[in-house]
Amino acid sequence: MSVLVFNFFFIPPVYTFTISDPENVVALFFFALVAVVVSNLTAATRRQIVSARARAKTTGELYAFSRKLAAIGALDDLLWATAYQVSAMLNVRTVLLLPSKEGAASTRLRLPAGGPDR
Repeated sequence: MSVLVFNFFFIPPVYTFTISDPENVVALFFFALVAVVVSNLTAATRRQIVSARARAKTTGELYAFSRKLAAIGALDDLLWATAYQVSAMLNVRTVLLLPSKEGAASTRLRLPAGGPDR
């Protein structure tokens, strides 16, 4: 679009899309090439910004989770915090299953913690 605008307003004959000088064709070609390169670089930079923001958010959540883990004293609290964090970060419902305390040969499972319903 910018190449057409440049041609229409600045290249003689003005206010037409006609190009009278062959050197102007080369100039328009390089102008278009630079516009495409700059556009691609801008799009790549935007993608990197979005990715960096997502990584910063994840790092912040993991830091808050590590502080929470440092304050936990009981196993049930640890299991609940883990289930909650996985649910929050992955946006899924989470259930932790552990072997029952009935004995080593037991095949029963118990549900010590579950993530919030979403």
